[in-house]
Amino acid sequence: IAQCPDESDEMNCFEESESCSLWCDNHQRCIPSHWICDGSEDCNDKTDEHDCGCSNDDFTCDDGQCISLAFHCDLKYDCRDKSDERNCFKPKKVICKPEEKMCPVSKECIIKEWWCDDYVDCGDGMDEQICESSEIQCREFQWMCNNTQCIPNFWHCDGLKDCKDGSDETTCQPRQCKSSELKCMTSECINMNLVCNGKPDCSDISDEGGDCDLHECINCTNICYNTPKGPSCGCPNGFKFVPESHTCVDIDECKELATRPCSQMCVNKNGTYSCSCYPHYQLNNDGKSCKVTGAEPVLLASDYHDVLLYKLHSGKKDIISAIAKS
Repeated sequence: IAQCPDESDEMNCFEESESCSLWCDNHQRCIPSHWICDGSEDCNDKTDEHDCGCSNDDFTCDDGQCISLAFHCDLKYDCRDKSDERNCFKPKKVICKPEEKMCPVSKECIIKEWWCDDYVDCGDGMDEQICESSEIQCREFQWMCNNTQCIPNFWHCDGLKDCKDGSDETTCQPRQCKSSELKCMTSECINMNLVCNGKPDCSDISDEGGDCDLHECINCTNICYNTPKGPSCGCPNGFKFVPESHTCVDIDECKELATRPCSQMCVNKNGTYSCSCYPHYQLNNDGKSCKVTGAEPVLLASDYHDVLLYKLHSGKKDIISAIAKS
């Protein structure tokens, strides 16, 4: 805490630690060292992902992803944008291994299990073109999209389009408007401060006209709004109006909202709520989602005789050396 008027007693006092390695957002937030250059923007000013680049032992994809030089021009796409196989010398004749299948046009070899797996692996896309349709069944905790994609049940009608075809949000009931909002005739919700302001904000103009000129509210204990149907009692954000008692009561956002406000733990407070994280997680700068602390999580996979390492945040792809494997 600064004691001097010019704050000089707190200048040059920063000591870097594992949990606080970089100050960002105008010195309002300090992030751990393992969040720097991990491919995920944790600072609003994005300084944690500036000047990251790839090492000399890596190939830089056109989109900035880093992969091992060993993956460059190996006849397999390793960059998300497939730039690692551009302008590469290709042998005139390619012979696929017994466990592989050749792409008809691009003449690449891919693992047979990758054929018709709903993910394009061939450069010509033919591995997903010549497929027999099979009946797909989602598990009991999943919801099936119209395109047969399976998503978690709680993603259905959560306000976000998770299916590639958007079908998880097409047959949902319109969300309930807050007590500080007006429900237009088209079921959209607008802030009550925009109602009867002489400017249409509902697409059907149902927020203007009518009895907007009437201003006298009866038995309102908090806020009185002008509406096209006459004066109406309302409540501040975080509260809902109870007509029987003409009072405002707290909304439990952790239980009553259509979508979950927090990715992990939610604590209801009077008129608001707060989010927190499980042990070994830290709250992101959005105040709602959590990010794991410690080293960047990785995925290990085997590809014939090699063990591949894929970093889940930055997307960096590498080969674990034979020495490391032993």
